[in-house]
Amino acid sequence: MLDAVAKRQVAAAAFAAIVALKLHHVASATLLLPPGSGASPLSPAHLVAWCALDAAYLLVLRFADVPRLRFSTATSAALALALALVNAAIIGALSPSTDVGRPAYQSSGSQYEAGPQRDRLMQQPEFSNSTHILGSHVVNVLPPTLIKMNPNGTTFCVSPTSRQSVDLPVLVKGSPPWTIDYERLDWDGGADAVGNITIDIPGMVPDERRVGTFYLTVDKPGIYRITSIRESGGAEGRVINSHAEVAACPEARWAIADDVLGRTIDRCIDESYEYAVSVRGAPPLRAYYVRDGGQEVPVLTLESPELEEWEDDEEDAPETPALPKELRRLLYEVKEREFVLGAEIKMETAGPHYFKLVAVTDGRNNTITYGTLPRGVSLLGAARQSELPADEFIIDSHEHPAVRFQSCDLLKIRAGAGFEDSSVNLPIVLGGAAPWNIVIERFESEAAAADGGDLLDEIAVDGWDARALAVPVKKPGFYQLRSVSDQFCGGRVELPGACLVQQTFPPTISVVAEPIEQSCVGAIGSLVNVSLTGDPPFWIHYDEIYDNARTRRRLEVNKLRDTLSFKPTLPGKYEYEFKTVGDATYREGVPIDGIVFTQIIHPQSEARFERVNNRILRCVDDSVDLDVHLTGTGPWTLTYEMVFEASKTHFSKSEIVEPHIQISTPPLSRPGTYVVGLINVTDGNGCSWALETPDVSIEVLAQRPSVSFNCAKPFNILEGGSAALPLSFSGRQPFAVKFQRQDQPGHFYEVGKLREGDKVTVSEPGVYEVVEARDSVCTGVTKQPNQCLVNMIAKPRLSISPKQYSRESDGVFIRDGICQGGSDSLEIQFYGKSQFQARYLVERLYDGKTERIGPKDVLAAGKTSIIGLETSKPGVYKYTFSSLADGNYKDFMPLAGQPIVVQQEIMSKPTAKFLQVKETAFQCIGDDTTNDTAIQIALEGQPPFELLLELKHESFPREIIRLANLTDKLHAFRPPALTATGKYALQLMAVRDATGCETSLDRDASGTRAAVQVSDAARIASLNPPAVCVGDALAYTLQGAAPFYVAYEFDGVPMGEVAVYDPLLTLHAAEPGVVAITSVCNHRRCCTHPRNLTTIIHELPTAIVDGGYDLVEDIREGDEALIAVEFKGEPPFSFTYSRRSFPSASSAKGRQPATEEETFTVTNIESPYYSISTTQEGLFQVTAVYDKHCGYPRNHQYSKAMANAVLKRQK
Repeated sequence: MLDAVAKRQVAAAAFAAIVALKLHHVASATLLLPPGSGASPLSPAHLVAWCALDAAYLLVLRFADVPRLRFSTATSAALALALALVNAAIIGALSPSTDVGRPAYQSSGSQYEAGPQRDRLMQQPEFSNSTHILGSHVVNVLPPTLIKMNPNGTTFCVSPTSRQSVDLPVLVKGSPPWTIDYERLDWDGGADAVGNITIDIPGMVPDERRVGTFYLTVDKPGIYRITSIRESGGAEGRVINSHAEVAACPEARWAIADDVLGRTIDRCIDESYEYAVSVRGAPPLRAYYVRDGGQEVPVLTLESPELEEWEDDEEDAPETPALPKELRRLLYEVKEREFVLGAEIKMETAGPHYFKLVAVTDGRNNTITYGTLPRGVSLLGAARQSELPADEFIIDSHEHPAVRFQSCDLLKIRAGAGFEDSSVNLPIVLGGAAPWNIVIERFESEAAAADGGDLLDEIAVDGWDARALAVPVKKPGFYQLRSVSDQFCGGRVELPGACLVQQTFPPTISVVAEPIEQSCVGAIGSLVNVSLTGDPPFWIHYDEIYDNARTRRRLEVNKLRDTLSFKPTLPGKYEYEFKTVGDATYREGVPIDGIVFTQIIHPQSEARFERVNNRILRCVDDSVDLDVHLTGTGPWTLTYEMVFEASKTHFSKSEIVEPHIQISTPPLSRPGTYVVGLINVTDGNGCSWALETPDVSIEVLAQRPSVSFNCAKPFNILEGGSAALPLSFSGRQPFAVKFQRQDQPGHFYEVGKLREGDKVTVSEPGVYEVVEARDSVCTGVTKQPNQCLVNMIAKPRLSISPKQYSRESDGVFIRDGICQGGSDSLEIQFYGKSQFQARYLVERLYDGKTERIGPKDVLAAGKTSIIGLETSKPGVYKYTFSSLADGNYKDFMPLAGQPIVVQQEIMSKPTAKFLQVKETAFQCIGDDTTNDTAIQIALEGQPPFELLLELKHESFPREIIRLANLTDKLHAFRPPALTATGKYALQLMAVRDATGCETSLDRDASGTRAAVQVSDAARIASLNPPAVCVGDALAYTLQGAAPFYVAYEFDGVPMGEVAVYDPLLTLHAAEPGVVAITSVCNHRRCCTHPRNLTTIIHELPTAIVDGGYDLVEDIREGDEALIAVEFKGEPPFSFTYSRRSFPSASSAKGRQPATEEETFTVTNIESPYYSISTTQEGLFQVTAVYDKHCGYPRNHQYSKAMANAVLKRQK
């Protein structure tokens, strides 16, 4: 942390720095700027910068909390104001109005800025900072001033709802600046005058006629016209009658009511809609709009009526009687008016119809566009894009709603006790847009509705929002739909539009039972006659009570009268109680009271097939076992038959005591269809019963199924793979096969659910044979060929030939080492099926580290492959082959046993380089050589080394130097004796070490080259005449080894040494005087001291025009201007001056040069004063001046920056 004293010192130093910066600005303005330069010394920017620095300093000082410098806010503000006043006083004292500087332009008459074109004419880059040619004279021959507004008669418009403005062109002929007055006429004839507008046209490029254009920026509509123009001297110019009309930009908006939601209007199909657009602007107005969007739709228009013919009635417009008739007519035509333009559209299709305004055009050809115009639209006049978005609205056309009954068949209302609140639903289907309102009428009958009878009821449904509706009704009658309406439209009633609702009563039942008698047994059942009332179909619930067990049963009856058979299978007493009856209307049923009857069933015998299909398939010589179930009183005797073709065979089985038996057919020896049927059964009572059991059909096939292998050739599989063996089948699918491998007899493979074309999969080699087959019907046979051979393909192998390595150690093959960068390769042998692919890993061992390279893959199409070995870096390389793939085993597989490892050592090459690469110079030639010029060479490798060098002088042949048996890694090389001056180059060629590795060194490599310089004494010679002029360059040639150090005197004063790195010394003559060279040395200080090597420098002449000022003089046509020229130098004088005319309008268009220049030369002037008179207009400047010795400008262009030193006196 700083103490209080240090803080005050820092604050004082900061304030001193600000004061120093201000003094620098003042010095630059008053001392460094050349006289007559025309530049302003200090600008307002300096004042702003100074005040900003002062304020920042006071602000930082306040927050820095410096003891004794803690000022209050009021004190800081007062100090800032005081410093600002001091700054302003200093800059005001040095402003161009004082004697420090002078104005940029001075005129003999009125004084004003010259236009930009005159500034450009007076630019002379080669003289801009010269003190030898000062001043210029501009002569302006002033033409008459003319002004015209809106020369092209363009129309303009401004939007009253935005802040956009327009630029009105004004054409002026004359010399700027001017002062103009103009006025704006509003639509009622009132005028807003604007005066004393100064116009300088900063960007105007006048031609020879001094015609230019400037722009008035306006933002209000009206008629604008220029009322007067005045030149800078006050002379009035002529206003050409013209004006510019600025209309209110046309606007268009749809005339849509504010309460329209989302600007969407709903209408029904076949309804019409009148729409309108509100337009404002100068009539006639035309609005462009599109319907239904898109880029290809046609553009429609709405047009306002033409404006009524204008009648000039000054009495009706007393406020505008002073305006010309033409302007009054124009005000009438351009005045903004509003129209509402309407059209009508009839909705013919359903869906949204989009209306979008795209443009509006007024009667003055002003066009405003909204958004992107559709393709193909052609508008009048130049179009402007509106800031407002395109106005649009939508007419959404809707289909009329529709209503109908969905189904009116058998709508009935139930009556009777318990059904007082019953009702039926009238199903209704709706079309349109929800919600719907529906009205339904009820009449006594259809005839009453048709004849206009009494309306019994009316049902109204309001606000329904689903397309399906069920209206509950409780009264019978004829219901018809009267009307429907949805959210948007009224609708129509479609067919069916009426429904008849009837009243119905509960069903009733009466039952009469009669026993079924059979001889030998008695009653075997009952016939029940049922009589019903109601709406069929009917259902009946009754309870069957047998052996104290009650079972609920259901009967279906489809007619009003029916006879039902009740024949139980078990003997005993049966009681039947009828509980419930229902019909199509009373679906839940009504109870039945008091209907009960009883029957006693005697047992009877019966036999039937069980668990068999009606059709059984078997093969020839097979037999069939059929299961039979018997009921009744045993023992039984069963008679059955088998029918084949035209023969029948009867069979009988007696003394059957079990209810479940099995009968068997004899072997079925012939193919065809056999039918087995049960004929009759006799029970233990001796009663015989004819059987009506369905027969069983047995289809006997002519052939048994067969199977064989379909192996055209042996199958080859990979280790871990499998083979699919194809099979051939005959018979009915699915099939099952059993097969075995010959070397494993008795070990069977079974596969089922096979279909034609299926295969069996095996994964082991061997000979497989199929031993058994069956299909879905019976067991089959095997056929030849019944065997398949499966072979196992061996894995690929890799080996290294003994020729590829010198020895083996611990399973690693060791190859002979080679030098770094050499070429070496390894041959690999493959066994298997091509193409082969081996993967190996390269490891480099060096300096106790291991670098992994890879893994890498080698691809071989043959049995042998050669891989390149790594030799780019020294170290021990190990190549480990770990996996292999071939044409069979396409995925990499690990090598059998241990991986194969090949090892090789790469020995590093020796290197050599110079440690001292800079030039090493001897003393001057002829002196005793006492310097040690030994050059250090660094060697790397295993010593001893052998080194080869090349020594080359720039003028002598090369010399090869061989150094052998170098035992040190750092060798001090001393070149042989060097007697000739010049530069010797040393180049390291090659190096070999004890390993036998040799390195040829690159000539361009770093550290392989060195140089030795032998120097002679430096010498100098002059290339200059005895006398030169200021601004010339003095040249001297130097001999010897650079750099040179040259000492010289200027007007007898020693100026020190100049370091020269080229064989040419140049001195720039900045001031007149005498220069003498005293000594010249090289960098080894081998010097010479020339005598009488001197040169005289003369001053340049000066020409001053009009006292050195840039004078602008205005004369009228016929007057004469006088131009004064003053010379400085040694007479006689000569000078050249030029007159450059101002550019014409045609030159601005590129038809001739921008300016025309005339040159005049005057010679042999003994007096230092001369004057020129002229009546011509233009810029007069002196371009060259000469005296007895020198001239300006110099004929040669020499840059001072190129000189080694500048010759001028020391201050």
